[in-house]
Amino acid sequence: MKHLDRPGLLRLLPVLLLISLLVAGCGDDNGSEPDLIVVSDFEGEWVILEYRATSDANPLISMELISLGGAFEFDAADDGGFQGRGFVPAAVAGMTMELAFQGTMELISQDTLAVIFNPEQPPFLTEMRGAFTLDGNTLSLEDSNAEFDFDGDMVMEPANFEATLTRNTGAYPPIIFTEDFEGHWEATGYTVTSVANPETSINTITLGATFEFDVTDSGAATGDAYIPSALTGGQDTTFSDFTAAFELIYQDTMMIVFTPEEPPYLTNTRGHFTLVGDTTTITDENTFFVFEGMVPEPAIAEVVLERTSIVK
Repeated sequence: MKHLDRPGLLRLLPVLLLISLLVAGCGDDNGSEPDLIVVSDFEGEWVILEYRATSDANPLISMELISLGGAFEFDAADDGGFQGRGFVPAAVAGMTMELAFQGTMELISQDTLAVIFNPEQPPFLTEMRGAFTLDGNTLSLEDSNAEFDFDGDMVMEPANFEATLTRNTGAYPPIIFTEDFEGHWEATGYTVTSVANPETSINTITLGATFEFDVTDSGAATGDAYIPSALTGGQDTTFSDFTAAFELIYQDTMMIVFTPEEPPYLTNTRGHFTLVGDTTTITDENTFFVFEGMVPEPAIAEVVLERTSIVK
């Protein structure tokens, strides 16, 4: 009859206990522990809802770019690589900035994320590395060791960066760049309405006027316009090879600047706009038009443009 080797058994007890605990833990998974986050969890199209820089030296100095007219979006792949677009208005940067960017998202730990731009485009697109939370389609980031040029002197200053992003499920329109207006355009509507008497309204297109022009990817435009005598009160007028420029002010505001202006039909237009496919509508609520006589009156102009082809 064999006797148990008690010293050997005692030595095995801790190992057996550890195995039993591991087995018990695996079998007792009630789902209370959160799943580990992996970089593929960031896959998707993202829109930045808040992008704030706050000065370390003076926390009262803070700049939130989205509320000031900035806009940023990007598409992240399952490996963390991303490509995107950013728009910063002249009111923020001194000049309009249209930024195409790319980079990678790197998961440092379960609570630390790095967003690396390649290349960086300071001060708006510099590496962010800090705490994050991912809650469904909402991603929050905070980098307490960032830098930002608050006074525009080309010197970066210590700052705290905070960003809130949402995964775009179709609720947010894409960012618009000047190059999105490239093509050959024709006016299908050009209506001016008197501010003093809204019943006085003229659609110059239905009366025989025509406007068409080519726009390059930089916004430069050249075109031709025909104004019939029914509008001029005299003789037909043709504007050949006029020049203009499309300028984005904000994502919902643009200008068409003519050089030189030719009132009242080729005057600078600034207002709210929409760009849907190949249709652009611009509404200028602060223009002037000669409805009768020789005196320009305050008016609202609505211009509808249709793109008929892309010009290269």
